[in-house]
Amino acid sequence: MAMAKLSTSSARLGIVRALAGVSMLLAALPLLAQQDSSSIHEDSSAVLLAAGNTLRDSFNYAGAIASYSRVLDHNPNNNEALLQLSFAYLQTTDFNRSLDVALQGTRLPSDYLPRFNALVALNYHYAIIISEYYENLVARHDSEIVSYRAYNRSQPDGASKIFGLGLTYWSMGRAQIAEECLQQSAGLDSTFSDPLFILGLLQLQRKKFHAAESTFQQFLRVDPESFLAERVRLLIDCIRRREER
Repeated sequence: MAMAKLSTSSARLGIVRALAGVSMLLAALPLLAQQDSSSIHEDSSAVLLAAGNTLRDSFNYAGAIASYSRVLDHNPNNNEALLQLSFAYLQTTDFNRSLDVALQGTRLPSDYLPRFNALVALNYHYAIIISEYYENLVARHDSEIVSYRAYNRSQPDGASKIFGLGLTYWSMGRAQIAEECLQQSAGLDSTFSDPLFILGLLQLQRKKFHAAESTFQQFLRVDPESFLAERVRLLIDCIRRREER
């Protein structure tokens, strides 16, 4: 009888222990699931970043922007995705969105901060130039703009004025005259790198790859230490790989 009670007691103890083990496992499952989910998000973010970079290198900026945006859907504080997204918007001359993303990056303490700050300054600069010219430009006849450009060829700040026209024309979708203005601006001041950078992006958009490479090489001769120089070298490499295919 005592043996039977002992056996029953042992069985109950075993059941209790088993149930306790199951309870601990069940309690741990949400944490395990959270860890697995986090790991999956990290993996998918890396894949999406790589996909975005590949699309960017193929000059498919719309696809690249979509990939970087999906990374930020998982983690709005992913510095690499923010940086690449800001650059992608810049390369499509969507300065307002590029500025918004760069500002988001400046709020996150990281080694990326100097680059985000530089992008903020650059986008502010371009946005101010466009806003300065846009309203006056749309109200004028082309003949007046031709006279304005002719006048500024002889002015000390003529290169920056005509650069502003080039930016504004591109924002209006008038790529041909934008390219003419940017070329003229670069020709007026051989030390002014901004027109060369924007001109190269415009030529890429117009699929004038050989001209874009030449323009970017000129940019590097003028401003090899610019924070944009790294991106310009990458664009040159992408153009050359495209031509080798």
